[in-house]
Amino acid sequence: MNQISAGMLRRRVEAGGFVVTESEYAPEAATLPHAHALTSLVFGLSGSLEQTHGSRSGTMLPCRTLVLPRDAVHADRVSSQGCRCLFVTLAAEEAVELGARSQALATPRFTADSRLAVLAQRLRREMWADDHFAPVALEGLALEALARIGRQQAPRPERRAAWLRRLREQLQEDFAAPRPIAVLAQEAGVHPAYLVRTFHRHYGETIGAFVRRTRLAWAMNALVESGDSVAQIAATAGFFDQSHFTRVFKREVGVTPGVFRRTSGQADERTGS
Repeated sequence: MNQISAGMLRRRVEAGGFVVTESEYAPEAATLPHAHALTSLVFGLSGSLEQTHGSRSGTMLPCRTLVLPRDAVHADRVSSQGCRCLFVTLAAEEAVELGARSQALATPRFTADSRLAVLAQRLRREMWADDHFAPVALEGLALEALARIGRQQAPRPERRAAWLRRLREQLQEDFAAPRPIAVLAQEAGVHPAYLVRTFHRHYGETIGAFVRRTRLAWAMNALVESGDSVAQIAATAGFFDQSHFTRVFKREVGVTPGVFRRTSGQADERTGS
């Protein structure tokens, strides 16, 4: 097992109060316990690593995000596949003006959020763009990611009903072929209109939008980690056909699935190539 203190830096861009970097970690490498002086959001791009915080641990994977507070002591162990990560670091926390919202970044935690996964790919694309407007775009995307993390931790005005939590979990599991709204409402014991309104009020999006994002996040991971064709991935994820999948993917991520697959495995190539 190789001992390393940091990954190999592939790209670094300053963007307002943030620094966005992409780092690559060698297969089966490990870090000694250490801490960083600045807070970061860490997005998995490919491969995996296990990070330990005291008695707790979590796995960094594609489509997962880690909140890594400053001064949080941790150690990393990289898988045999190696690992690449995208860091959004608060280089000047006072410039971002977090105030009370900084509590959302106070504790190390992993989250699997499809909207954050899409944001990570847009961040990566802008980071590798070679124009004067990339830092502006990066700062906006970084703030959007920060807001997403903060809202996940914000207290809700009312407690979510157990049926609503079960519904969301079920949609995550059956994203490729979710049951009709009427069936879901019958199983939950509520009226379909009430189900739709309540889901939107608590989660900030429609059921359809949630399912599409979940499909997209799964497909992004499959493009990186599997050898299946784009058509196979589109069908398995529940898209109508490959053309539909390509349109949605390009609209949300900024590139076609084919370009995403080619560039996601090559940290030293620009994602716009």
